[in-house]
Amino acid sequence: MEQNKYIEQIDKDLYYYAYMHSVRPQKIFMSNHLWSMLFTDDYCPVFMHMNDCPTYNGIPVMVFISDKLEYYLTSSGYAFEDED
Repeated sequence: MEQNKYIEQIDKDLYYYAYMHSVRPQKIFMSNHLWSMLFTDDYCPVFMHMNDCPTYNGIPVMVFISDKLEYYLTSSGYAFEDED
């Protein structure tokens, strides 16, 4: 099944990320194309929580629009607040 090769690759990258950084990524940015492919697989560790925040193996996922099958693991980020 095609989804399994994507799941295996993501899981491998998560393992190496945790090994290299001694921590799991804080967030995964994933294309909507890849997300929809993974979400249709009954065996994929993708869940929707009560607050509608999707996760992959317990890591929050931010879905962005793209026709490519791509994802990015993040270790930090910052949100700028509006200045008054």
